[in-house]
Amino acid sequence: MKVGNRVRVKNLDYFRDSVTKEIVKRDKKLIGAEGHIRDINLGIFKVEFEDGQIEYFDGRELELAERLKVVDVDMSFVSWQKDGKSIYGTEAEEKYFVGDFRRGCIFKGTIELDDEEIERMKQAEKEGIRAVFDVFVRDPEDKRKNRR
Repeated sequence: MKVGNRVRVKNLDYFRDSVTKEIVKRDKKLIGAEGHIRDINLGIFKVEFEDGQIEYFDGRELELAERLKVVDVDMSFVSWQKDGKSIYGTEAEEKYFVGDFRRGCIFKGTIELDDEEIERMKQAEKEGIRAVFDVFVRDPEDKRKNRR
């Protein structure tokens, strides 16, 4: 987790006040509350909630709670590649550079992004910078986490 992330309180540990050395108990209503990390110091997260309240937590008490938006995207096909090089001009060219997969063909799709990523993408576009992706057809039988 980093400064600026939206987080949710998942549980409350007890801690000692650094000045009075007394155990501090926090209101259980905080569990499930969402806020933004404003600072991190020695593993303690300063979290600001919607109402302006500020509380301090260790990492075990928090979980990421980013709000993702489904964003419509245009995906422009660039090239068929093998080992990082285009197969254009090779024997495989005739087999693959046919149909819809030709340079510049646009495909519609959706991806999930948080507000920070959306703004970064818009800024990059203004600067003429593009994100480039490899596209894979999902296999519903593949249960690995990184292949949802």
